[in-house]
Amino acid sequence: MSALAYKAYKNTMQHTASPRDIELQVFKRITATLRAIDTTRPGGFSDLASALQENLTLWQTLMIDVIDPENPHPQELKAGIANLAEFVRQQTHKIMAGEGDLEALLDVNDIIITGLQAQAETSPETGAEENVA
Repeated sequence: MSALAYKAYKNTMQHTASPRDIELQVFKRITATLRAIDTTRPGGFSDLASALQENLTLWQTLMIDVIDPENPHPQELKAGIANLAEFVRQQTHKIMAGEGDLEALLDVNDIIITGLQAQAETSPETGAEENVA
């Protein structure tokens, strides 16, 4: 992901909703899109490739955020997210080669969605300055 795209993503987050809310909505949208794709219809594989790329871009953005030295989250959390991002990258390439498991990617996204929802329900938002991931 280019530095300009990453900056635009960060700026959008700071001026609209909380980062947690944005992350949650993006994960939900991408995951729903991936689930809805029918690869047996004409253009289905192209739709899958596009949705997989969007999911991978999301995970790459999270990776960029967690490797930022100014990210205040605990090292264990950052390492976990980095490991998941690498898993998503590898699984995406396998799926594109006809060898991967889309369900595994959906499961990872669902776990993140559940975690973000639980966080939103149990803690008050801290505002736009809160970091992603």
